Amino acid sequence: MDNSIFDKAFLGKHPDTNIAIFLNNGRFGPYLNYDGILYGVPKCFQTNKFNLKSAIKIITYNQQKQLKIKQIEEKFDKKLNQTKEEIVDVK
Repeated sequence: MDNSIFDKAFLGKHPDTNIAIFLNNGRFGPYLNYDGILYGVPKCFQTNKFNLKSAIKIITYNQQKQLKIKQIEEKFDKKLNQTKEEIVDVK
């Protein structure tokens, strides 16, 4: 695939946050830069038709994934703390 379409480009601003979204071509392929966070562009999106809407889909998906991971971590930490308290209560 010709990566020249992914040379540094300003795609636009996110409609909800008004933060700029840039598309860059890196060592490992194209990526998005949004609010200081880098998001890899999956191969299924690597076409000449890549636009702001595609970028927002990638960003939203990754943010939702990170939120789920954070929720799982919090649940695990809560259970771990409960277990520690139970062990202390037994002693």
